[in-house]
Amino acid sequence: MAGRGRSRLPKQKRCRCRSSGCGRNCVRRPRADEPVDITSRPRSIGVLSMSGASAVLTVLVAHGDANSTSGVDAFNTWTNAFGSLITSLALIVGGIWAYFKFAKGRTFRPRLEIEMSGQWLKIKREQWLQVRVRVSNIGAARIKLQQEGTGLEAWVLVSAQALPPDYATWQSKKVYEVLDDHRWVEPGETVSDDLLLNLGIRPAPVRLDARIIVKRKIFGNIEVNARQIVPAAAVIDHSQA
Repeated sequence: MAGRGRSRLPKQKRCRCRSSGCGRNCVRRPRADEPVDITSRPRSIGVLSMSGASAVLTVLVAHGDANSTSGVDAFNTWTNAFGSLITSLALIVGGIWAYFKFAKGRTFRPRLEIEMSGQWLKIKREQWLQVRVRVSNIGAARIKLQQEGTGLEAWVLVSAQALPPDYATWQSKKVYEVLDDHRWVEPGETVSDDLLLNLGIRPAPVRLDARIIVKRKIFGNIEVNARQIVPAAAVIDHSQA
């Protein structure tokens, strides 16, 4: 009846066919032994999986960058430390080499060579001894001379000598200043000084003792000594003046 408000449209019957070629617009249930087509399912799960994988990959890349940065910093630190160690070792080795070169090898140690000669001269009935002192710097550094302690001492033979065989006995006459006009000697340079001595004796052998004091600020001064006996008939070689 029309008063009950029921629809007159025909009901859609459930499809009971098992065939895949059914032409009706219906939902059919697959059989238990029929394979399921996963491509027809919703793709929200795949999208979610891809998003999660991207997030994980981003975290891994960031972690890798952090590890790479820390690795580079560590490498730089070790490189700087190694360089400092090598520099320190080089300084130590250089210091040891310089010590042996300077102190042991004496490359820059002051070295002097002293030469003395003399001859007797007769001046107004008196006998005078002319003495020449030559000092050569054979080292590699400039040498400063100190006048205090530097001098030339003349010795003569005593009248009473011991019976032979024995050494000659000498008597000191006086100590004379020498090289008082020179303050230093350059490497390879030779300086000289001539003295005219009145010893109050006739021409005879004379012993000359020279002492040169080299002034140094550190390691203490150096004393250089030389000895020469001038015969009575000795003549000065003026070619070495």
